[in-house]
Parts: sequence; C-alpha cells; structure tokens
Amino acid sequence: MRIFLQPCQEQILEARNKLKNIKEPIAISWVDLTNNQVEIEKCRTNFNSLQKISFAEFIDIGTYILSLPNPDPHFQPQYLHLYRDLRLLPDFIYKLEEIDSEWSKVCKILGVNIKLSQENKTLRKDTPKDFLDNKLRKKVHSLYVEDFKKFNY
Repeated sequence: MRIFLQPCQEQILEARNKLKNIKEPIAISWVDLTNNQVEIEKCRTNFNSLQKISFAEFIDIGTYILSLPNPDPHFQPQYLHLYRDLRLLPDFIYKLEEIDSEWSKVCKILGVNIKLSQENKTLRKDTPKDFLDNKLRKKVHSLYVEDFKKFNY
C-alpha cells in the first residue's frame, strides 16, 4: 500500500532521527501550565478544587511527578530522551525558540528549500523566566540542571 506524502514530508520522515527540537526548560514548564489548563482543571476538579494553580504550584506538581518511579515523560528532562549511553542520538538539535534563525540549517540537512509557513508572531521580548523570582528559578534549574548544561540555556 502506497501512502501519498505531501512534498518534502518523505525527506522529513526519513530525517526524523537526525533532527530534534528542544525548548528552554522554563519555557516548557510555562507552556505546559498555560496549554494544559483544561487538563489541570479536570485534575483539580477531581480533588474538589476549582481555583487555578500558580506556576509555582505547577512546578511543585512537576517535582512530585518526577519523584515517582515512572514519571510522566512530559515532565522529564529532555536529555533523557535525546541521549543513550552518554551518546547524543540526533545529529542536530535546534532550539524551537530560535526556529527563525535555525530553519535554514534544518532545510540544508534535509536537502530542501522550504520557507516557514508562518513567521514567529510573538512580538514580546520578555520570556517566562523574566517573571520568576530567584527561588522558583533555582527550583526549575535544579529539576532540569542537565538540560540547562547540555543544551546551553
């Protein structure tokens, strides 16, 4: 059975083990918090609570989840998914927050010339870490210390 692939999808599928995007650890936690409000609300409703949680509470939940024997992979440091036997698996890692500047390298590796379908619309120059106090910043750093080291954050 042949599957029709849109232009360049085949090259992207073939290269999926050569490329991997990463995100800054604080941004991941922030995005998880803001994008998962519905799921978080479902969980909180189950505990008879309707109030929203703060980013600090979310990090506390993540800390607890990471202490479990089989933590949810969404909370795990990214290096655990990108390294095996101390060896980096993908050939190239790009930072999603730098996609505009990294995209040409991705295209070169894939041997294609594709424009991003949408440029980064975010005009804000601040980042989630700009809103964290030192205590919370240290807590996130301690959870994801290897990501900060290995991926130069």
